[in-house]
Amino acid sequence: MRSCREPPPPLLLLLLLLPHTLTLDVRARTAPLGLASPLPPRRAPPPRAFEGEVAAEIRVSAPQALAFAAYDDVERMPEWAPLLERVRFLDRAARRSEWSVRLPAALFSLAVRCGFGSLVCWQAVHAVEAPRVLAWRSLSGFENEGEVRFEPEGGDGAATRVSLKMVYRLPDFTAPVVQNALVRRFMHFTVRRAMERFRDVVEREAAAAVDERAAAEAEAEATHV
Repeated sequence: MRSCREPPPPLLLLLLLLPHTLTLDVRARTAPLGLASPLPPRRAPPPRAFEGEVAAEIRVSAPQALAFAAYDDVERMPEWAPLLERVRFLDRAARRSEWSVRLPAALFSLAVRCGFGSLVCWQAVHAVEAPRVLAWRSLSGFENEGEVRFEPEGGDGAATRVSLKMVYRLPDFTAPVVQNALVRRFMHFTVRRAMERFRDVVEREAAAAVDERAAAEAEAEATHV
């Protein structure tokens, strides 16, 4: 397993990395969320930095609590964000985690040699207002922050609207690449695809929970006959 402590990719890596990080979300310009566990202060931006923002939303046919719980367990992120190699909690109680990007070995080595290791591995912390909001902020490496909101849809609570917003900051020289129309389409497609994967995972779990509950009720009825 590659370590985030390895030395810090050129623009090619940015094309691979940005879409993945965009599966998360937050907005630097939004008002404070008033979460019980506030996020730490933002890091001072570099003298010349490019700031970008991405947003997306999707309807999930699953209860709000179930959708939120799946997202809150950040170690599960690679299930729906395939460009993530691993997410692991460093301190589960403090919700501090370490993230690493899935890259071919040759490209990972190139990133190390070019001094961009902080873009392939970083630490982050997230705070929650269960089961409605999850917000995060990076603590090291690739600078990003965002929030995901989970709002019940319909009167029966069987569906949830999941909305994601994210702000990221990169060195100023990356702006021409990130703002390229082809790259932006790729980024938004990747974000959307990750959310669709999340929806599919959660909906399968919701259906399985319904089946288990129905089986348990049928068994209980049978024992009382």
